[in-house]
Amino acid sequence: GFDESFSTPGQSFQREYTNLPPGSYRLEVQFYNGSQPLGRQSLASFWVEPPFWQNPLFQLILAVSGGLLIYAGFRWRYRKIEREKERLTEMVRQATHELEKKNTLLARLATTDELTGLYNRRFFMRAILQEVRRLARSRPGETLTLLMLDLDHFKMINDVYGHESGDRVLQFVARCLKSVLRVTDVSARFGGEEFVVMLPQTPLIGGKLVADKIRRIMEANPVERNGQEIHSTISIGMLTVSSPVEYTDDLVQQLLQRADIQLYRAKALGRNRVVVEGED
Repeated sequence: GFDESFSTPGQSFQREYTNLPPGSYRLEVQFYNGSQPLGRQSLASFWVEPPFWQNPLFQLILAVSGGLLIYAGFRWRYRKIEREKERLTEMVRQATHELEKKNTLLARLATTDELTGLYNRRFFMRAILQEVRRLARSRPGETLTLLMLDLDHFKMINDVYGHESGDRVLQFVARCLKSVLRVTDVSARFGGEEFVVMLPQTPLIGGKLVADKIRRIMEANPVERNGQEIHSTISIGMLTVSSPVEYTDDLVQQLLQRADIQLYRAKALGRNRVVVEGED
């Protein structure tokens, strides 16, 4: 099937067959007399081995190796992506943590007096507004006590001992308030050496006990600074309001002014005392 031409008898000839596909072969010679076939003779049988890259075992090994290589590449890529994901997640976590810290700090700075650690005036005004609105909706008999406090002769403390000593006294007032008040009470530095305290659901007698306790602690505990004892006292104006109350837009300002009037009465009566609205 590879040679279709005839070879003349007596001639020697050579045939080369290249690129035979792998497989089994048989060499046959067919004899003719002119056009008359005389017979056929099988001379040899042989097998052409496929090249190694066509060997099924090699192809299987190649396929498996390729699959493993692809799998290894995929796993390497997957681990790289996971590491990058973990790195980004950690970056986001750290950034979120830092943002939360900054937001907490900003919130604290927005609501807290830096020197004393008490709430500032802005926070207190929001808190008392909510409490007054609650009181206006409450059943009869609910109470709210308000204290306005001011250090006595504070300018003299600054002049004699210095402003740093004055700061120490202000910080001592803050510690005193925190030690006396409940969690539900709200205290704030209202400005300068003036403080304000809101005592929700506190009747008149309870408010007087709290106010006098604050006054006595301040009187009995001097602040030490550079080996010196700085004695300070505090004057307190107090009022108690009970429901039912009619809420108005200026009700908070009215209550603060009324407490402030009692504070000035305490100053006028000699300082270092508690003066309650409605009492002589």
